[in-house]
Amino acid sequence: MDSAMKLAILNWKEWARLVQTIRQAFSHGNWHVDKVIVPENQTHLSHYRKSEWCIRLTSRKDEAYIQFRIRPQGNYLFADLGKGPKACASATQSPFGLAMAKHLKSRKWLGIEVPEQERVITVWFSGDGRDDKIGLRLSMIPALPEALLISDRGQILADSRAHKRESQAPKKAPTKSEGPRKVPDAEIRYPEELSNLKLWADHVQKALVEEDLEDRKNAAERSLKAMLSEIEKRIRQAQKTLDEASAEPDWSAEGEALKGKILSVGENLDSKEMDRLFQKAKRKKRRLEESQSQIQFLKKRAEQLARLKDFEEIEKALGAGLRTTPQGTESKSKPSKNQWMGRSYISKEGLGIWVGKSRDENLELTFKHARGNDLWMHVRGRPGAHVLIPLHSGKSASLETLLDAAQLCIFHSGGENWGTTEVDYTFKKHVKRIKDSTEASYTHNKTLLVKPDPERLKRLLGASTPALATKPKGHR
Repeated sequence: MDSAMKLAILNWKEWARLVQTIRQAFSHGNWHVDKVIVPENQTHLSHYRKSEWCIRLTSRKDEAYIQFRIRPQGNYLFADLGKGPKACASATQSPFGLAMAKHLKSRKWLGIEVPEQERVITVWFSGDGRDDKIGLRLSMIPALPEALLISDRGQILADSRAHKRESQAPKKAPTKSEGPRKVPDAEIRYPEELSNLKLWADHVQKALVEEDLEDRKNAAERSLKAMLSEIEKRIRQAQKTLDEASAEPDWSAEGEALKGKILSVGENLDSKEMDRLFQKAKRKKRRLEESQSQIQFLKKRAEQLARLKDFEEIEKALGAGLRTTPQGTESKSKPSKNQWMGRSYISKEGLGIWVGKSRDENLELTFKHARGNDLWMHVRGRPGAHVLIPLHSGKSASLETLLDAAQLCIFHSGGENWGTTEVDYTFKKHVKRIKDSTEASYTHNKTLLVKPDPERLKRLLGASTPALATKPKGHR
């Protein structure tokens, strides 16, 4: 960190001093547990920190709280009188947090203790009839962080590391005794802060803000790097499409030549072949124009991003998706997975419609960005664009949105002159990639009979965005 303010790793003497200060400050009240919450932190990426909890206490006249976090090299604990922090509305309680809320609700605070020369703190609460006391035991050893709910009979009621213990292989017992443990002498480095709960709380909070800002900086830099890498990939794909289109024959010249023969010979030649050649010429022209436009846009975007230095500028440039809002918007710390950088549109009802315009884009859109309950669309019986409607969790798309997407599906498949066209749609979970090929198969589909609508298409093309489309809130 650039700042000297870091989260302190306390030694056993300092924990003893802090526990003594808490015990003295809370000695006058008849405290009971009001609730266990995950505290809100505006400076953190997700607006809350993992493995962090706050226990709110109330008495007849006063309020108090004790807040702690159990994390390798990041343990802390502080307490103070007052209501304490707000609960984070977007946070989901962990199993251990739920267990604390269940077992400690309305229990009476009995005290807090730390054994001599130890860094294990126990907060005691009244029992439930079966046990005289329930303890919250916190191991504040940096390399061995752990929180336990225990009964006075030694039974473990909940363990913050239970899910990790299940995945770990059992450790072998030591082959010989290690002998008595030698505890090094220690000194109290923060005598004033540890003797004043408010000063200590401010000291820890300042260090946590520095930690959060450092985390945000690192996340922004990772996201910027991932975005630039994704843009480079997209430029290569667009260049490949441009090269392929440039290598195609001059369909327009061939069509004009055939047209001349038809006019001179009469009805002996099939005019459908002429129409097919002119259609190929239009498709080639559109592919050239779109690829060139996309390359120019992406190169300009890459230049803009490469000039960013400050992490707040990076967050702003990459969008609010880098951070989670208090209302619960999902995090997008990995743009390469959460942002579609191909062509996207907005339906009349405000839903996003994503379009793949080449073989590579089709495969990426369908098998990388799409999720099971997104709506997937393709022209029946013809090669063409994959179209996706990303949906909110538990939601579907109206007929108007389906018709908008079908118009785009036909247009980007080169079928604006096909007349009434069959367009299939299904949930992406019913779309499978055919083994050893670049094609997809699908089932459980329904079919729309769609006639090209120039007015609808004009509206959609006017609301297109060439890149950086993000998934909607609740997208899974």
